[in-house]
Amino acid sequence: MLADTSLSPRERVRAAVHAFVASECEEAVMRQALEDAAPLYRDAPEALAAQSEGATALHAFLRETAPDLAEAEREVAAEIMVGTLKALGKSLSLAADSPDMRAARTEALANMLCAYLASLAEPRTFTED
Repeated sequence: MLADTSLSPRERVRAAVHAFVASECEEAVMRQALEDAAPLYRDAPEALAAQSEGATALHAFLRETAPDLAEAEREVAAEIMVGTLKALGKSLSLAADSPDMRAARTEALANMLCAYLASLAEPRTFTED
């Protein structure tokens, strides 16, 4: 989804967030069993390949949408985006929300990530404390 340049970056983020949360909701019942079995498959070649493919797509997307980011900043941005999606996606999938409330919270998550993405493209200065 992130590679679909026929859509704007905001549209791609929104589509990815909605698809991710929907997937998390569909898999919520199996998540505990998967977490228990994680040591058995976490380092499997198939799992590592899927993780690598996702990371590559996200980094390419970040290079496109925020080309002035240094590699270290891009790595932090990727970690923040993935961590946020995982944590909130899991939380949303376990909540006893109505479909409308889940959609509203998913849209809020998409808004948050879109705002973060926009901030990455803005000029900024960092100071060391």
